[in-house]
Amino acid sequence: MEIYWSQVEMPLLLVSFSPGKSRNRYIGIWYNKVAEQTVVWVANRDNPINGTSGVFAIDHAGNLVLSDESRNLSVWSTNVSSITLQKSSSAQLMETGNFVLFQDQSRSVIAWQSFDYPTNTILPNMKAGLNRKTGLNKFFRSWKSHDDPGTGEYGYKLGA
Repeated sequence: MEIYWSQVEMPLLLVSFSPGKSRNRYIGIWYNKVAEQTVVWVANRDNPINGTSGVFAIDHAGNLVLSDESRNLSVWSTNVSSITLQKSSSAQLMETGNFVLFQDQSRSVIAWQSFDYPTNTILPNMKAGLNRKTGLNKFFRSWKSHDDPGTGEYGYKLGA
């Protein structure tokens, strides 16, 4: 089980960050080489790590899991249970900014992807709205504040 880190310069990066004056830590995706920190997706937006570090890994079931430093408390997980995950699960940040958990070693079967769980930013190739096949409704929600990427009170949802 691996998380692949690209050797080439990517337009977006998967990072651990603290927004604004916050002391909380988050896992997110932001634009590389942009003067102002521009976060486009946050994994644990409503469950920050309270401390200076955490552990981001693929667990024994094949899910991406973010835990506190001691690994005693899971603060975020992909929680994929509808697909049989294998020990060969892997994750990769694609050039599009989509963070993908693959079910198989050949990286041909997607078990989970960040584009299905947008936060406040739409990226190229990202789709919004209701997926009638899966029932997943993809919509955008604001941050609570500049210092808190938690789910805010404003949203954008496409109607059917």
